[in-house]
Amino acid sequence: MQADYVQDVQATSSSLYQTPRVYDAAFSHRDFPAEIHVLTEWYLSVTKGEPLASVLELAAGPANHSIEYLSRGVSATALDICPQMIDYSAQKARQRGLSLRTVNANMLNFRLRDRFDMAMLLTDSACHIHTSKDMIRHLRCVGDHLNPGGLYVIELTKSSSPNYINKWSAQENGVDLSIEWGANGEDESRRTVSATTVSVSGNVEGQSIEINETIKTRSWSQFALEKAITASGSFTVARRYGDFLTGSSINDNSAPRLIYILRKNA
Repeated sequence: MQADYVQDVQATSSSLYQTPRVYDAAFSHRDFPAEIHVLTEWYLSVTKGEPLASVLELAAGPANHSIEYLSRGVSATALDICPQMIDYSAQKARQRGLSLRTVNANMLNFRLRDRFDMAMLLTDSACHIHTSKDMIRHLRCVGDHLNPGGLYVIELTKSSSPNYINKWSAQENGVDLSIEWGANGEDESRRTVSATTVSVSGNVEGQSIEINETIKTRSWSQFALEKAITASGSFTVARRYGDFLTGSSINDNSAPRLIYILRKNA
């Protein structure tokens, strides 16, 4: 994940993006093996059975999807702008006996020698791309790093009320956290980029945690994203889904996500 900070985090707290163990625990409710299974099925379906040999995870954070792919014999590279996340994900992979290639770079304008069969931008990390110009630049950069006919998977959270606050808890392996993520109490309904508050409290392995910060995020609509995809000239929309379920529809009102499967243009 990469973030653009509106204001400094309070002196008594750290940024969630700079405390990867806490970040990892906060999103541990996701079923990474199941998501990888579905992503692979989608890849095989769109490419008509082409083998998936390499993946690139952008704004990777703890790189759980990359690590899961490594465990299945697929070469994986994790890219993130936060050096703390890069160090953490590499160590996490080593603990499983895996060698994860990590890159500390900005997802808008990175340069790698390798080319990949599939790239991924998951966990609504596209919210950190704030303008259409930057989204187009990002899409072109990703397209340059894919093999011919390669896929790019973008997962967005479906927009809800502009003042909605998502609350959940996480308990696992010595971690007990309460998380709040959402609007900062101001009227953001007319703004494309808004201020989002992130609050995490609890304890991690006996250490008290208190994080309060405000970050800029953009909630990408289907119209705005698809307009940028067309303008980039790099991709064609191959599939749209509403969740990590093969039959889920992006138009289902109960679907929590907007998931785009893009295919690189010839």
